Amino acid sequence: MTDNTGRGTPALLVVGGVLQTAAEALASDQAARAHLKVRSGEHLAAIFLSGLFGRTPSGFDYDGGPDLVFEEHGTKSWFPFASPAAFEIKSLPGVYREKLSPLLRNESSGPEDAVPYQLRVWTAAEVMLDAQPTLLKAERSLVEKTPPQYSRNVFLITHPYDHFALDVAQCRIVSHLMPGEIGYDALDSVWVFWPPDKLVMWSRARQTWTDILFVTDDAEASDPDDTLSFIQNVELTYMFAAGITASPYVFKIEFD
Repeated sequence: MTDNTGRGTPALLVVGGVLQTAAEALASDQAARAHLKVRSGEHLAAIFLSGLFGRTPSGFDYDGGPDLVFEEHGTKSWFPFASPAAFEIKSLPGVYREKLSPLLRNESSGPEDAVPYQLRVWTAAEVMLDAQPTLLKAERSLVEKTPPQYSRNVFLITHPYDHFALDVAQCRIVSHLMPGEIGYDALDSVWVFWPPDKLVMWSRARQTWTDILFVTDDAEASDPDDTLSFIQNVELTYMFAAGITASPYVFKIEFD
């Protein structure tokens, strides 16, 4: 039985070092660097999935195909779906990446150029309702792009400047905040990343949401920037190795 704190909900505990390894492997992969769009968060989805599957994607968006394909992903009790596994990566649209993100990337911009920034406060349920057209579009795209023997999966990227879910920001785990029913008949899994550090997955096999939690040891905790989350520091690892200078997902936000 669950309560409104999330106690009793399923979680997957993962050693954080697998993400560092995945970030470094993807940064050294020319195809990954060429195809993964940082602005829409595709590199983040690839880092998460590569770390969890223990291998980098075998295919990217070649000639209108799925964003990521894993020909093999090993036997995983938490992902008991067919190989190959195809993923569409979608970021929720919003004004942040259109207006504020370029200001934050421009070193000549002063603080007065970026604030005040009008922010709407959402709940996780409201964000997921707003995301429904995006998820349906991704589902249709996968049906068109992949044969039936593939598993079909969607990875959704949110951003708090566009969709600031207060309940998500206030909780360490978020599965209990997610919608109870999923109406995507052709999908095997739906993943949602809530930057800077929360990842949750819905599985057709389990018919429930699972929080994915990353634990770090002392060495991994020595982050290059201790004001950022572990996930953001993993992203910095990828960016540095791939020669990328800015990302809309490396940000700091504080509230009381």
